[in-house]
Amino acid sequence: MKVEGRRLKEEGSGNWKFKTSSPVWAEVDLKAIAHNVRELRRIADPGARLMAVVKANAYGHGAAEVARQALQSGADFLGVARLDEGIRLRKEGIEAPVLIFGYTSPNHARELLDFNLTQTVSSYEAAEALSEIAVSYGKKIRIHLKIDTGMGRQGMVVSDLKPQTGQALTEVESVARLQGLELEGIYTHFAASDSSDKTFAKKQYQRFTDFLDRVSGLDIPLKHAANSGAIIDLPETHLDMVRAGIVLYGLYPSDAVDKSRAVLKPAMALKARVAHLKKVPSGFKISYGMTYQT
Repeated sequence: MKVEGRRLKEEGSGNWKFKTSSPVWAEVDLKAIAHNVRELRRIADPGARLMAVVKANAYGHGAAEVARQALQSGADFLGVARLDEGIRLRKEGIEAPVLIFGYTSPNHARELLDFNLTQTVSSYEAAEALSEIAVSYGKKIRIHLKIDTGMGRQGMVVSDLKPQTGQALTEVESVARLQGLELEGIYTHFAASDSSDKTFAKKQYQRFTDFLDRVSGLDIPLKHAANSGAIIDLPETHLDMVRAGIVLYGLYPSDAVDKSRAVLKPAMALKARVAHLKKVPSGFKISYGMTYQT
C-alpha cells in the first residue's frame, strides 16, 4: 500500500506516521510486530527456529521494516515469495537467512549466489539446472526441498501411493548428490491446519515424517512444516523451524484456531479523516441499489 507524503517515525515509538493530504491512510505499529514475534516464540518449540514470512511487501506492512523488527524480537529466518523480494531485503542491508518459496529460473542462479539467498526446489530437474550453474562459478547454491504431502502446489509428491513416494525418494537422494547445491532444508505445507478438523493436517504430517524417516541417512539440518495455524494448534509439528505468516501481523488464520494459546495484536490500522456529517430522516435510502436504510 502506497501512502503519498513524508514518512516520519514517532519519537519513542515503533509507529511510522505520515504527513499526507490523503483522506485515507494505513498505520503500521512495529511494536505489535515485536509483540507477536515474542508470543510466537513463547509457544513455539524451544528448539525450533522462527521464520518471519515477509512476502508481498510483508503483507503490505513494509518488508524491510517488518523484517528488521522481527529479527530484533526473536525471529532468525525470513521467507519471501520471489527472488526480487529477497534481493530488496539484501539491498536494505538485511543479512539474515532468506528462503524463497517460489520458483526461480536457472537464468537467475547467479543472483541467488550474489545475494546469498536460499532457493526452494521442487524437482530434480530444477535442482540439476541450478547445480550446473553454481558449479560453473565454483560455488554452491543453498536450497530447501519442497515436499507436496497434500497441498497440491509445488513439491515432490509424497502420498499413500508407494510409486509416487518412491519417485520422490529417488529424486531427493539424487539432489543430495549434486555438487553445486547445499541441501540445507526440506519442508511441506499444510492445506488445512487452521481448520477445526485437523484430520487432513495430521495425515499430511504423518506422510512427511514417514518420508523423513526414509531420508534420515541424508544430512538435512532444517526440517519444517508448521505454518500459522500449526504454530498455534499443532505443536507436535514444529520440528526444526516454524513459519509465521499472517500471525506475524496479528491476525489469526481462522476462527477455528485456539486463540487462547497466543494473544496477537494487529499491526495495521486503516484510518480516515471524517469528510462529511449530515442528518437524514428515518427510512432514508443510502448508496447504490439502496443498499442501506436508516
